[in-house]
Formats: sequence, C-alpha cells, structure tokens
Amino acid sequence: MKKYLMLLVLTIMVIAVTACGTNEASNSTPATTPTEQQSQSDKMEVKEEVKEEKEEVKEEEKPTVEIDATASAQAGEAVDVTYNVVLVDNGDSLLEVVKAIRNETGLGLVDSKGLVDNIPSIVASSLTLVEAEALKVKLEEAGASIELQEAAAPVKTGIKVVLVENGEDLLEVVKVVKNETGLGLSDSKNLVDNIPSVIAEDITLEEAEALKAAIEASGAKVEIQQ
Repeated sequence: MKKYLMLLVLTIMVIAVTACGTNEASNSTPATTPTEQQSQSDKMEVKEEVKEEKEEVKEEEKPTVEIDATASAQAGEAVDVTYNVVLVDNGDSLLEVVKAIRNETGLGLVDSKGLVDNIPSIVASSLTLVEAEALKVKLEEAGASIELQEAAAPVKTGIKVVLVENGEDLLEVVKVVKNETGLGLSDSKNLVDNIPSVIAEDITLEEAEALKAAIEASGAKVEIQQ
C-alpha cells in the first residue's frame, strides 16, 4: 500500500513540475502593450508607403517615346523620293568620263560612250539622295558636269508592252527599241534576242499604243498586256 502511495505522490509531483515549467515559459513572453501595438502598426504603414513611393519612382523613370506623326509622315515621304543623275557636260576628257560611267554604273563601253556622246543624258535613275550624290562626285572628278533631278513617282498602271516576235530585220528593231525606251544598245539587243520580253511597263495606254506602233513599224510584233 505504501508503494502505491509513493508512486501516486511522485506522479503528482511530476505533473506539478511540468505545469510550472509551462506557466514560466508562457510568462517569459512579454505582453504587448497598446502603445507598442500602435508603434508596430505605424512601422508597417511607413514600410508600405516607402514601397509605393519606390514603385512610383520606377514608373516615372521609365523612358517615354513620343512619336511625331508629322515627322513620321515626312520621313516616309523622304524615303519615297528618288533622283536621276543627269550628265549635262562631258568635260574635256571624254575618255575619263566614259571610264567613270562604266566603273560606277556597270554599263558596257558602247552604252557608256553613248551617254557621253548624247548629252544631256540620264546616267542613272531612281537613286536615293545619298547614292545620287556619291555618283555625282565620282563623275565630276572625271571632269563631267552633273545635275541631280528629282525623279517622277512611278505610275502603277499594270500595262505592259511585250515584244513577242522580233521580225526579220533585227538590227532595225534594236534601233527602234533603243530610241523609244532610252535603253543602251546592249540592253535593247538583249530584249530583241530574248523574246517574249517586256519592253516597257506601268505606262499609260496611250504611251503603250504609241510604243507598239513604233516598234511594229520596224517589222516586229508587239502585244499590250494589262
């Protein structure tokens, strides 16, 4: 009986010690006063405000790109403007000018000489301003006088003048093609030799009919296609 009593006492003592330890642990945590709670709340609000201000600053620092519609339109128009390089005076050294034209345009000797012999002549057409000015400098270094002329905007009519038969007198057809189109001798001959070939396109119907009549007068056969 005594043993049972002693075990009961020991069990009660263990339970009491455990309970005391729990109370001490809970009492060790300091209670938060209303003032401290308000302080913590204020600190949280300050942190939130600082965070929001930083985000606003980041948004303000982002670069903004403003597009000027007028400037964009003008830039677009400038891109569409092209220039013709016109030989107006071949200078004293015809050979140097011919060489310069050949080197800068890739034309053959006969075509280059034809441009020099028949001034004013268009050495190159539909170039950008930068390209036209660069070519002008090169030709003027050879002794020629050059003018830059704004090229007319191309008209898209969809009309084509097609050489379908070159006739019996090829030389005559080549001459007419050369005279009517302004192409060089080599290019004109290539058109006649490689039928069917497009002699001209995106011209008016009246121009197409006039060109057709001129070429057919030399013995060739021409079709107008739309």
